[in-house]
Amino acid sequence: MLIKRILIIFFLLLFYCGYSQINLVPNQSNDNMYLDYYLAENDKGILEIYNVFGERLLKFDLRKGGNTLIIENNMLSNGIFFYNISINSKIIIKEKLIHLKN
Repeated sequence: MLIKRILIIFFLLLFYCGYSQINLVPNQSNDNMYLDYYLAENDKGILEIYNVFGERLLKFDLRKGGNTLIIENNMLSNGIFFYNISINSKIIIKEKLIHLKN
């Protein structure tokens, strides 16, 4: 269950450059993780997920405007991961992600 038993669940509303906002939430009903965001026209956003060895496993380019990025349950195995969200080549969020599936 992707993010179903995450030890640290957070809801983040972040304003960057006054317009871009990001909200990362787990979905308990289908085990997917959703990244809801609004990216201003002048901004470029990237979400990267790394394993504990620092190897990048996933990279997603964030599109401009209001969007939802779905990270499906089967994209990650059980374990501890780290993710970065960058806007305009500057890391604005760096967090730990614990993924446990049944």
